[in-house]
Amino acid sequence: RRSSCAQLSPSTSVFVCDTLGELQALYALSRVAFVGASLVPLGGHNVLEAARAGCAVLHGPCVSNFADAAHALASSTPPAAYLVSNEEEIARRVGLLLADDELHRRTRRAAMQRADALAQNVLRDLSKLISPPLRLPPLT
Repeated sequence: RRSSCAQLSPSTSVFVCDTLGELQALYALSRVAFVGASLVPLGGHNVLEAARAGCAVLHGPCVSNFADAAHALASSTPPAAYLVSNEEEIARRVGLLLADDELHRRTRRAAMQRADALAQNVLRDLSKLISPPLRLPPLT
């Protein structure tokens, strides 16, 4: 646990990030990320942060805070995010991804591509809203 000031070492296989402001740096070092607050009815954390960093994404069923993003990631081929319901499924999915280098590489690429496409859609939609009153050409 990060909050306990635990130090990372080469033998660290799982690190629980439970402090604010450090996820992007940790995602950048990770190959697979389980996105928390999604196994219990809390709405889930942002799956796009892990996807944009190039992680294969795992999340639980409770993703109401980011349902559209979770669905968009899951609908790519291969899926950029996987729904898991408990710790056994998390362990099984992580094992499958890490055992198959090609699937893992394709999943990570799909995650980055889908997250970037969603970000571009947001920018385009925002441009359509603010361009007319500002008399600017919309993004294409």
